[in-house]
Amino acid sequence: MKKSISSSIFVSLLLSLFLLPGAADAQTPFERSLIDVLEEQGEFTILLEALEIAAFDQALATDGPYTLFAPTDDAFRSLPEGQLEAFLENPEALAGLLGIHLAPGEIDAAMLAERDVVETAFGEPLTVSIEGEMVQVNEATVTETGHTADNGLVHVVDRAIMAN
Repeated sequence: MKKSISSSIFVSLLLSLFLLPGAADAQTPFERSLIDVLEEQGEFTILLEALEIAAFDQALATDGPYTLFAPTDDAFRSLPEGQLEAFLENPEALAGLLGIHLAPGEIDAAMLAERDVVETAFGEPLTVSIEGEMVQVNEATVTETGHTADNGLVHVVDRAIMAN
């Protein structure tokens, strides 16, 4: 019990410091949030569960704009055996992993293609590389771009992005 209280305090602190300046203010959900976009697609059940465990789901429904690099369920299943379960059982580690997938502001496909680096919401730089028409963020390939929400964009990636 003590661990879950400290986990929840840690995640709240991270969100208030890095993601949600003004998180204490009551906010209303967007008509079509990043969470709604993920739910509509049907291939992000693991990501949605992870966002809820790490307490990011409320932020992605009420704040923004953000660009979310969203691993599909298959991308999460391709993690080494036991790694997904370990993340899901540790909210602090999960928050760190998810923070790597979230960038402040709306970075559309054209803007992404013009960058060498994208800074995440937690300050972790992601390396952007382009080969032909293929865009990679760290080692993940962007497979779909530009799913729009009222509070940002979702770019689908083929694997969970790990820190450099």
